[in-house]
Amino acid sequence: MSLQYSITDIFYIVCKHAGKQQAREFIADILDTFSLADIDEEGFRDALHSGMSDFEDAVQYVICTRNGCDYLVTRNKADFGGGPNVLDPAELIEHIKTQGA
Repeated sequence: MSLQYSITDIFYIVCKHAGKQQAREFIADILDTFSLADIDEEGFRDALHSGMSDFEDAVQYVICTRNGCDYLVTRNKADFGGGPNVLDPAELIEHIKTQGA
């Protein structure tokens, strides 16, 4: 999973729909299940010069490639060329159910 902002966004969304305690438990589960990956200035520069039209997608791609991530999870797989390691959220959930995290 990449960037600390993703965690805060998830917390906000779960908190809004299920309450603060549920959000805290959900974030704890995420942190127990996934490793976090980060990006530095050089990574942002690589994303700027990646040739990808969407900067946020480019940042995610750079984070994944630099950190050897198993999967890149996105709702718009087409932006990443539909590679075998690009999953939509439903595919990730199915993968976890059948093969574990």
